Amino acid sequence: MKQLTHKLPVLALIFAVPVFCEFSFQPKDTWTWPTEPKNLKVLPKGTAGDDLKAIMQSWNKALGVKCNHCHVSKEGAPFSQWDFVADTKPEKNMARDMVKMTNGINKKYMTKKFQSKNMISCATCHRGEKAPSM
Repeated sequence: MKQLTHKLPVLALIFAVPVFCEFSFQPKDTWTWPTEPKNLKVLPKGTAGDDLKAIMQSWNKALGVKCNHCHVSKEGAPFSQWDFVADTKPEKNMARDMVKMTNGINKKYMTKKFQSKNMISCATCHRGEKAPSM
């Protein structure tokens, strides 16, 4: 038991050093949410960066995807090297079409026809999956 007690600090260091190095020597990503987002085609033009963050994170959760599902990225690259403005990926335009559809359903049916305060969202059909399911 005494031998194990003396070896425990050495073993702890052996495991701690690689973990420390992994996190302390990583380049810091300087990317932050834009204060004035660009290329908004469905969201209101004056959408603030904090609001955009909340919207994007809700879509990520609703579809069970990460940012690179719609946005141009390089594997392992920090966000500061991503092209969030580009419309290159078809998934981004599909997302826009789906938002227009959802807004239309809410406006035409949920508020006018049913006079409901409940609205549908991406999660109503997607339920955390890329493809919608009913």
